[in-house]
Amino acid sequence: MLQGHALPTALEQTAAAVKAAPADADKRAEWVQLLLLYGDWQRASAQLQAWQALTPLAGPTTQQLSDAVAAEIQRERVFRGETAPLFLTPPPEWLSLLVEALRAPPPQASQLRERAFSLAAAHAGTLSLDGSREFTPFGWLADADSRLGPVCELLLDNRYYWVPFQDLASITFQAPQNAVHLVWAHAMVKWPSGKQQVCQIPARYPLSEETEDAHRLGRKTDWLPLNNAEHYAGQGQKTWITDHDEYALLTLRQVQFSTGKP
Repeated sequence: MLQGHALPTALEQTAAAVKAAPADADKRAEWVQLLLLYGDWQRASAQLQAWQALTPLAGPTTQQLSDAVAAEIQRERVFRGETAPLFLTPPPEWLSLLVEALRAPPPQASQLRERAFSLAAAHAGTLSLDGSREFTPFGWLADADSRLGPVCELLLDNRYYWVPFQDLASITFQAPQNAVHLVWAHAMVKWPSGKQQVCQIPARYPLSEETEDAHRLGRKTDWLPLNNAEHYAGQGQKTWITDHDEYALLTLRQVQFSTGKP
């Protein structure tokens, strides 16, 4: 899709191709995918509507993507401290503290996160990676981004939730198949009740104007300090850590928690 070009160049060239052939639904679909990779949510929403008008049969796809874009916009508002994420159950104290930290000034935010991490329970299990049938045990699993830690970000029914890892039985990932999967990893979660639910997991940390192409494309992850030598915010592909190692999200195939059933 990029054909060796930088993402902004590919966007510009594809936009020109769409303007030259506005009835070409395939070109417009390609433009949508590039806009999603870049994180231009407003233009992506507009082009999704145009794509659906050109190809009504693509309605289920365009609607799902439109809903995911809306969830991503909500996600950015959460990280800016403007609103709270959704919860499936009343949040424990530590989870509320992490939400509060997003709204607090830096010194207080660090204290709130330290308190939250001290209250969150470890959740052991095993995980497997792409191309491997072996499962690696872990004593605990967390998001490497200190704003999240023991929180799993999930898009459930195309709405943005914070779910404690301790509330999950397992996560099974679909291998990335297209550009959209670099934005949202497709997965199946299993709850301790045994119920399974299709979901999406944001594959990248929230973007900014300064975000590099390699971050937008999920090709690398860098870390910015959060006013604390031990707290960091991620840029690029989401990374989960355990007591033994760290894992780029898109390399994971299954996470099985000790309280869950395969």
